[in-house]
Amino acid sequence: GGFCLEAVAPAFAGSDVAMVSCDDDSTGQDWTYVEKTGRVKNGHGLCLDAVDKLKPFVRLQMYPCDSGNWSQQWMFDEETGLLKNWRGSCVEAGEANIDGGQVYMQTCDVSSGGQRWRTGASGDQPPQHFYHPGTLYCFALMLPGSYEQDLLAMQHQKRVSLFACEEYAVYSNQ
Repeated sequence: GGFCLEAVAPAFAGSDVAMVSCDDDSTGQDWTYVEKTGRVKNGHGLCLDAVDKLKPFVRLQMYPCDSGNWSQQWMFDEETGLLKNWRGSCVEAGEANIDGGQVYMQTCDVSSGGQRWRTGASGDQPPQHFYHPGTLYCFALMLPGSYEQDLLAMQHQKRVSLFACEEYAVYSNQ
């Protein structure tokens, strides 16, 4: 039961993305989030693309993966369920419970059910309501040969830190 994100014609560039009834046999509903590259790929090797990343209500489509295309750079937050692009806009299922329902970019809002995505089999339980204490942007300055790089890498890998950063940037003179 439920509704899932689907590439309507998953093997074809320019294919629209929509909400449809979940079907474990549908190749259009097979997605992989590659955290290292920030890409969301389907089973046919095409990437989720926000064609005009600067405007709200822009529909999503599938295109060949391109490492230089910022419209294909995503960050998925497992805690909140938000899938956001590098500009800070989020993927929203505006018609989450309708076959063929629209999926588009919108200003991020953790309280919007249409923006809270979950991964896994379609039969999983719906997401819980999330506690959202506010926002915090973290950055780090590193010197070559110092301990900071190893410390930040360990914190990122283990997902532990002194602060609960929603976004981060690392600056180095190397």
